[in-house]
Amino acid sequence: MRNSITRVVTAANSLEALTIMELCESSDTARSPQSRYLTSSSCSIEEIRMVSFHDEAELIPSLVNIIRNSGPGPSPLKILRFRTQGVQAGQLSVLLQLTPALETLDMPIPPAEDLALLVQGGIIPRLEKCEFFVNDFTHSAADDVTTKALELLAASRCEMSSDPASLSAECSRIKKFCLHFDRPRLIQAQLALLEGWERTSGKELVHFKNQIFSEIPELECRRPRRARKFDRRWIDRVLVLLESIENYKVNRVGDVYTSELHLVLKMLTERQLLGDDKCLFRQRANTILKKWEPLFEQSLSSRHWVMKGEYSLVYISENDAVRTGPDALTNIVYGIEDDTRLHYPAFLDF
Repeated sequence: MRNSITRVVTAANSLEALTIMELCESSDTARSPQSRYLTSSSCSIEEIRMVSFHDEAELIPSLVNIIRNSGPGPSPLKILRFRTQGVQAGQLSVLLQLTPALETLDMPIPPAEDLALLVQGGIIPRLEKCEFFVNDFTHSAADDVTTKALELLAASRCEMSSDPASLSAECSRIKKFCLHFDRPRLIQAQLALLEGWERTSGKELVHFKNQIFSEIPELECRRPRRARKFDRRWIDRVLVLLESIENYKVNRVGDVYTSELHLVLKMLTERQLLGDDKCLFRQRANTILKKWEPLFEQSLSSRHWVMKGEYSLVYISENDAVRTGPDALTNIVYGIEDDTRLHYPAFLDF
C-alpha cells in the first residue's frame, strides 16, 4: 500500500503509547493535511520514518506539526528518517530546534547554509549518525559550496576525540557520516571534490579505462560482439593494452582515482574470462595494481571519504578503525564491500 499511509508501527494499545511512526505518500496520492496523522498531545514519539514525493516545501512543515503536536515540552525524538524531492533553505532550522534529543538524522542533503547548523552542535548536540541522500532532485550536481560545508561538518563533528572522557558534555561526536546517491556517477563526482582531486587531468588513464571496456564489455555488464575463444587478435590487443598501462608513468595518484582505472583493473582481477588460464589477464591486471600500491599507500593518510558499496560514501575519521585494519588499503582505495543493491536505505522498503 504505497498510495496512502502505509502503516504505523507500534506495540501500543493506544495512541498515547505511540513511539514509532512510518508514513508514506506517493506522487499520485491526493495530498491531505499531515496534521490529521497525529492529533494527540500526550504521545511520546521517539522515531519517525516518512516519505513524500509531493512538493518539496510540504514535508518539513508537516514534520514540524507532528512533533509540536506529539506532546508538551522538548520532543523525545531520537531517530528521524525522511525522503522528499528536496529541502528548502531555512526549513531545517525550524525542525531541528524542536528535536534536541535527536541521535540519528537521515534526510535529503540540505542547502549548504543549513548544513552549517550542524557544525557546532548547538541545535542537535546528541547527533551520532548523520546520513544524507543525494539525487538529481536534491542536488543536481556536486558543487564547491556544498562540498566545503560537508568538509567543515566532518572536521568539526567527526574528528572530535573518540575518548568519551574528553568529549564535551554538550556535544556528541558523529560516529557515522554517510552520503547516499541514486547513481554511481554522482558518487565519483562528489568524491573527487571532497578529496580535492582534479578531474580534468589523467586523460590517458581514462582512455585506457575506456579501451578496456571496449575490448571487455563484460566488465560493464555488456555482451561481447563476438565469440572470442579462438580470437588471437583480440587476445593480443588486450595484452598490448595491459602492457601499455603497466608501462605508463603515473605522476599523481589522484589521476588514478579520478580515472577509476584502478576499479576496472580490480574487476578484471576478479573475473574468470574464457581463456584466461592461457591469456593471464587477471595476473597482468594484478601486476599493475601491485605496481601502484606504493602510490596508494602514500595517499591513505590524506583520504577521508571512501566508497561503500555502489551507492554510498562514508567518512573515515583520523582514528577510524578502517585505517588500522588489515584491509585498510583495500577498503580505502577500492571501497568497503556492501551487499546492498538498492540506492535507498532499507527503511524506505515499507
